[in-house]
Amino acid sequence: MGQQGKHSAGRSRTQFVGRTEELRHLEGRWSGARDGKGGAVVVIGEPGIGKSRLALELEQRIHADAALILKFYGSAQHSNSDLHPLFDNLFLAADVRRTDPDQVRRAKIEKLWAATSASQPPLKLLQGLVALGGGPPAQHELQSPQQRRDTIFETLLDGLAEVADTRPILLIVDDAQWLDPTSRELLARMVERSAELRLLIVVAAQREFEPDWISAPQTSFIIPRRLNPADAKALAERVPGADRLAPAELQDIVDRSE
Repeated sequence: MGQQGKHSAGRSRTQFVGRTEELRHLEGRWSGARDGKGGAVVVIGEPGIGKSRLALELEQRIHADAALILKFYGSAQHSNSDLHPLFDNLFLAADVRRTDPDQVRRAKIEKLWAATSASQPPLKLLQGLVALGGGPPAQHELQSPQQRRDTIFETLLDGLAEVADTRPILLIVDDAQWLDPTSRELLARMVERSAELRLLIVVAAQREFEPDWISAPQTSFIIPRRLNPADAKALAERVPGADRLAPAELQDIVDRSE
């Protein structure tokens, strides 16, 4: 369940530099979530400013807490594809397909869960994931599509709450500005429930991301600034191969990279 995801798998990282205040804020919010006062942190900024790296650094620092770590990624190419982040990460890892019968989806999700946890998944969480991974409802169902979605979301969130009773949860949502409408709705409901759960949601997005819940009491903000000259130089010096550059060449790279 805590898959690295294609966006970070195999990616080499330089040593973390600067961002002391931002990271302190994230660690403080995580400490609160671990104690049952969850919520969301929205990291807003231009592309390449270091939003995703902040979230990944927090992930590295909380391993001792035995947290459940979930990662979802928005995609500009799939912004109208229902629940694409789930299918692109969790369901892809479990080989869940929309055409799978319920019992097949259930077995695949249980198998993935067993690979990362010694306990059984909560029944409601399993039921919600199985329902989300399915195709459109049958024509004879009495519920409207919105009613069915409401029921599935509530079941899923109840199951997530059961997980949070046993271990804290970190959910990282990257490129949230490209989430499809259904994923945005699910994220909004997660944020609403997070205040009473051991759940921290870290959302990285560009400046156009303005969800309704952005002013909720359990939501805080980080707006990363560009690194100061000393930190920028320190970061450049840690890039592989930088030791072969003359000081003037290294400084020129720092200046041009802004």
